[in-house]
Amino acid sequence: MAITFAEHSSADVPIEREAIVRTVSGLAHDVVAVLRTLVKRERVDGDVTVEIVTGLPRLEQLGPAWDRMVFGAARYRPQASFAYVASHLQHLRDPEVPWACVVAMRHGELVGVLPFLIRSAPGRGVAGVELDAASLEADAVTAPGDDALVTLIGALARAAPRWVTLRFGELQATSPTVERLCTDPGAVVLDHIGRASYLSLPKSNEEYLARLAPSFRKNIARQARKLFALSGAAVEFVDATQATPAHLEAFIATEATGWKARKGNAVARRAELSAYYEAVTQRLARSGALVWTLIHGDQRVLAVGLGVRMGNKLALDKIAYDEAYSAVAPGNVLIAKIVEHAIAGGMTELDFLTDHEWNRRWQAETRDTYDVAVYRPIARALLPWYLPDLARRTLRGPRS
Repeated sequence: MAITFAEHSSADVPIEREAIVRTVSGLAHDVVAVLRTLVKRERVDGDVTVEIVTGLPRLEQLGPAWDRMVFGAARYRPQASFAYVASHLQHLRDPEVPWACVVAMRHGELVGVLPFLIRSAPGRGVAGVELDAASLEADAVTAPGDDALVTLIGALARAAPRWVTLRFGELQATSPTVERLCTDPGAVVLDHIGRASYLSLPKSNEEYLARLAPSFRKNIARQARKLFALSGAAVEFVDATQATPAHLEAFIATEATGWKARKGNAVARRAELSAYYEAVTQRLARSGALVWTLIHGDQRVLAVGLGVRMGNKLALDKIAYDEAYSAVAPGNVLIAKIVEHAIAGGMTELDFLTDHEWNRRWQAETRDTYDVAVYRPIARALLPWYLPDLARRTLRGPRS
């Protein structure tokens, strides 16, 4: 079946005749393909046992194996892990919204998990169900070398018999889910929404520093000298075995000094976010993936970074710095020290997870990110859900 890649802006743009022809032709191809698939039943791999999990106690039992699949290699975002998903379900999910997780086991070993929220999806008077992995920032996690994604999607009807679409949000191009759907897409629309920044790390910090613009490199060195001239100034690296609740408290307190606090969305201002990050960091510590970096000075914490070790990649989930010390740029010094420590530890990538203009100063590269919609064949045939989504993505102009 056809796969659609598209970039679009929020404003309507003129539709060219050629684009219309391509769209109509693609839709005709899709409809024919869908009608052919209607005679086929959704099946799962006979070698795999599929389980539908709807309770956190069972999810906790699967957590260590789930996290090993995510943290063992640089394929996913950390939010795809059990540590993040379970914490979201506990503390950020609307209790009125049900959830489920399709679990695939091959010969007793966990080979795939697919968590999602379950929402109603009305389509022009036809009742349906949308499976929402995007709100969880989740992904379909599969064991390396195991094609369990097809099995997971094939078993969705067991979790939600009326499901019509499954949605993921902001998946990076390196996600095995995106790669698999590009190879054998089925009923899928990939909507290009932006980019994520990352650093490819060399073997030495000197080699990395040589990449930076001379003026920026000199500024970092000058800022570091001023910062480390403060009383008691030091940098502290804390791995999972040494992490304590005090490190999270330091992060929350430091973040509360900045612009997020002024806008009212700092972790300290929202009880549910505080509980969420407490649960996340406890689970990350148990998995061995948690890495804290702290900059101290003047008998206080000036900057904190929350990192997640994922194979040879360090994902930088959160940073915070005390804006009262902006003259010594604790945020810049923090990132410089994180890069230096990651290189010394044999990491080959630092993933910023999001993309900001300031990342360019660090010579960051970017990779594409996608919203992904997977459609059940019957939903494509009925068209109320699939046709508007596909047409909107195909007919709008390129992203500015």
